[in-house]
Amino acid sequence: MRDVRVSGQHYSLAILDEVRPTTFDDFEIPYLIYEEDDQRANYFSATYFSDESVKDGHRKILGEFARMLTEHLALANCEVIIKFYQENPVMLTTKTLTLKK
Repeated sequence: MRDVRVSGQHYSLAILDEVRPTTFDDFEIPYLIYEEDDQRANYFSATYFSDESVKDGHRKILGEFARMLTEHLALANCEVIIKFYQENPVMLTTKTLTLKK
């Protein structure tokens, strides 16, 4: 988990190897994906958590930062999907990791 600050607002970034291919349900706008075969072999989630709502101006900056950290994964036939959640980072991370077991 990485802490990221943009204009004084705190975000926590977790990048996880989901150890599975992506599915349509992983995408926020699945109807933009035409064929399931076009998806990458392995799914990585880059998820930002914040106690505050994500400011619209921060989404682009945070997305570019996550893509910069994960661009080598795209070369390895991995799909990286970036998502944002307004929840306490520690509580949500604990809950997510517990569900993964």
